[in-house]
Amino acid sequence: MPVDFEASESWSEQLVAAGFDSRLPAVVVSTGVTMYLTKDATTATLRQLAGLAAGSTLAMDVPSVDRTSRRRRSLRASESGARAAGTPFISFYTPPEMLTLARQADFGGHYLSAVSCDGTAGHLSR
Repeated sequence: MPVDFEASESWSEQLVAAGFDSRLPAVVVSTGVTMYLTKDATTATLRQLAGLAAGSTLAMDVPSVDRTSRRRRSLRASESGARAAGTPFISFYTPPEMLTLARQADFGGHYLSAVSCDGTAGHLSR
């Protein structure tokens, strides 16, 4: 289901229209997304996710902000490729920063696991 997160589309309404039962807990996996979104779009997405049934789980990756050692070369190559394809990376978060955004979005009754490419992780649960 294509969604333009920056255009404030309600992907949750599209899911319900496709038969998703929003009264039941859900598992949502979001990988390779946050680096392409502005902070406002990421926050709006987290707010929509916070509206899922209690007990829902979000698992996501966040691009590593570790720009040292060998990861710097890999990240530069990824950023360059994304930019050349017309989809530049916009945002970088650490797992704790993503958890702060989730708390600000009232992500209360859910479980969130945010893992970065460098292996650091953060978890938020009720």
